[in-house]
Amino acid sequence: MEQDWDEAGYSLRADGEGPFAVLYQPSPQPTIAIRVNEHPYEHRGYGFQPHTATLITAGLSLVTIVTPDEKSLFSKNLHGLLSKALIGNTQH
Repeated sequence: MEQDWDEAGYSLRADGEGPFAVLYQPSPQPTIAIRVNEHPYEHRGYGFQPHTATLITAGLSLVTIVTPDEKSLFSKNLHGLLSKALIGNTQH
């Protein structure tokens, strides 16, 4: 059974769906070095260049979704649903 899973368990089925995992944990470190590639501010009157930054992660959660094929409709739909669920819970 384990060998079958290793061979086919990470692929989309014929119907276009497949396995996925959602992993969650509180942020394990208080800061993370990142690269900002998109303008993060609402007021975009200033010029923007991609740059490095420090993301303060104290009190945040790390959520990862693992899907068989990130470009598939199945994976895109899962990503959208998870994003909507998480972002919808943070907006006041």
